[in-house]
Amino acid sequence: MPNARIRAVNPATESESLAPRTIINWNPTDNTGSVLFDCARFYRTQGTFDYFGAPEPDGGISVSLPDLLARSVDVPTP
Repeated sequence: MPNARIRAVNPATESESLAPRTIINWNPTDNTGSVLFDCARFYRTQGTFDYFGAPEPDGGISVSLPDLLARSVDVPTP
C-alpha cells in the first residue's frame, strides 16, 4: 500500500508531507481540546532522506483529543 504522505515529483525527486509544528489546545477544566498538525511539504531525493530546499505549506489536520486518545500506535522495536 503506498504512503499517501509521499508523492513522486519526477524520477529523481519526491515530496513528503510532515507536521513540523503541532499545536495542542487543551482545556484542563473539562479535559477537552484538539491537536492541530500544521503540515508542510518537504522535498527529497527519491528513495532517500536527503531533504533539500524550503518546505511549502501543506494545510493542517485537526483532531479532537478524544479521537486521538482512542487510537493506538504500534511502535516497532529491535
